[in-house]
Amino acid sequence: MLPKTFQSFIHNKHHFSLILFFILNIISYSFCSESCPSQVSIGTNTCFNDVLKFDSKKYRAGHFVTYKNGDMIVEFSDDDENDSQENYGYSRIFYGLKENGRYFFPNERPIWEIENIGKIDSARGRYESLNQIVLLENDIERKNEYLFSTSSYDSLTELHIIQNQTYIYEKTSTFLGKNNFAFRYSMVEVIKDNQVFYFIGFTHSSTDKQLGDRLDIKKKDLNLIV
Repeated sequence: MLPKTFQSFIHNKHHFSLILFFILNIISYSFCSESCPSQVSIGTNTCFNDVLKFDSKKYRAGHFVTYKNGDMIVEFSDDDENDSQENYGYSRIFYGLKENGRYFFPNERPIWEIENIGKIDSARGRYESLNQIVLLENDIERKNEYLFSTSSYDSLTELHIIQNQTYIYEKTSTFLGKNNFAFRYSMVEVIKDNQVFYFIGFTHSSTDKQLGDRLDIKKKDLNLIV
């Protein structure tokens, strides 16, 4: 029989959580140390399986979004500084998982790739980017969700209908009214008077020196680019 002091100790929920944490970590360490030692290669099948490599290009600016039904998508863009200035920035690659763990795209494919999204003037890439699930102005019941992507500098702002593998875009400086020079920025969804709109905050430059020394907050609705 356990001593009363120990019984009272484990009956405290904080103490019990601490004990459970240590037990689970001991079990996890014992298992991993035998089959998956530290500094193991990601190609070791006993430790990792079903590894997908996106190595056909150099990708950047990846962000996860989750739809209301639990499906998940992540988008990456190519940006190979070793490639010529005219050749990189056009590709997008999307990786998707359904809520049940199956691959998102038709025929159980994990990815969908846009080889050449196109451009407006010289704008085509995504740099310090933002991805978010968005709605049209009157869709407060969230019947149709879109994957929205905007980016900094001379880039594209995109709206993807992932289920149909279709998209539209416009120049980010046109969408925001200014060039975005922020490395990190946010967009907030607001519902008021049965309408959906968004506030996006970013920095821009007051001169041609591209200092990013001004802050702007824009109110936008996505009907503007659909």
